[in-house]
Amino acid sequence: MKLEKMLEEFKETANQTLLRDLHDTTKLEQQIRQKMNTSHNRKRPYLAYTVCAAVAIVMLFGGAAPFFKQNETVGGGHATTVPPAVLPSDPLIMQKVQELKSLLHIDLSQEQVKEQLSTPDHVASENGGSGDDGADEYWEYSLLSKVGYVSSPKAMIMIDEERLLNRDTAISVNIAWKDKKLHWYSLIYPQGKEIYLYKMNSNGTVSESRVLESQSPPSILDLTPEEEQLYFSYMDKKKDEILRDMTIEQILKMYIRAQQDGDLEMQYALHIQDEEYEKPTLEQFLSDVKKDPIGAENTMRHVKMLREQADSMEYQWTDKTEGIVWIKFKDDRKKLGYRMIHNKQRIWKVSWMPLQ
Repeated sequence: MKLEKMLEEFKETANQTLLRDLHDTTKLEQQIRQKMNTSHNRKRPYLAYTVCAAVAIVMLFGGAAPFFKQNETVGGGHATTVPPAVLPSDPLIMQKVQELKSLLHIDLSQEQVKEQLSTPDHVASENGGSGDDGADEYWEYSLLSKVGYVSSPKAMIMIDEERLLNRDTAISVNIAWKDKKLHWYSLIYPQGKEIYLYKMNSNGTVSESRVLESQSPPSILDLTPEEEQLYFSYMDKKKDEILRDMTIEQILKMYIRAQQDGDLEMQYALHIQDEEYEKPTLEQFLSDVKKDPIGAENTMRHVKMLREQADSMEYQWTDKTEGIVWIKFKDDRKKLGYRMIHNKQRIWKVSWMPLQ
């Protein structure tokens, strides 16, 4: 087989591989020709070795695309690949999770996401998803996957626990769209023998939980069945009279529950609303949370710490209308106080900037 013919086949093959990002293979051809001219007395199999070596070198070092754009179509799906002998470590997975958190945010456009993550593995319309979350389209990506891994459309509604734990794929990204804007997204990823689900909600709040965790351990901040009934009644009607007979500690527990659930309107309603107190409008409050993903992350971690470490609560009057609920912790860290205020109806509310 002549050199020109083999080079032509090489170029054709290159266009069908990762080398498609290398738009000009002229220099590579010149290198092969030069090598052939100095080795023309060797056996012909050397050419195949040289071409293969050149392909391998370019694939490893030549103009590689950004990490999030390494999607290759395989059997109708997409697989973001890493070298087959290298499985992603937990630190690498967490690094990529943090990169995704910094990249993705509410109201991002589809074109902006495609610039970073390329084409999704799977796309479903409202009819293909739940549709009850206000979204009209859903995208799914599989990142840091083994060579040949092809995600299933079922990955958009089910968590592939076994393949995540085996590191066949490391991060499942699910994005919900509304009017071509990012509505919410979730990241599912393994760490050790655990699988975690991170979600940014449409209102800008975030949550994170272990997928295999059946139930959260009990906490002194849990609402009793009676308190929970009042909580949902107040959530529905937002009438302060519902809270009249509740203690200062019970109101604080409701507020922390609203933070845990990411219910911003409930949080806003539980703050003091009397006109003499400076406060944002509800619209400003909701907008500020959407613009502050770091603040949402901090709130998530704070609530998680409270639920895990809170040991007891005690109440202290500071004057006729104000008091502080002090939370003591199991690990002997410094106690934390929440400033609370009696409103004009003598009902306890949470102060704006309550932490003491």
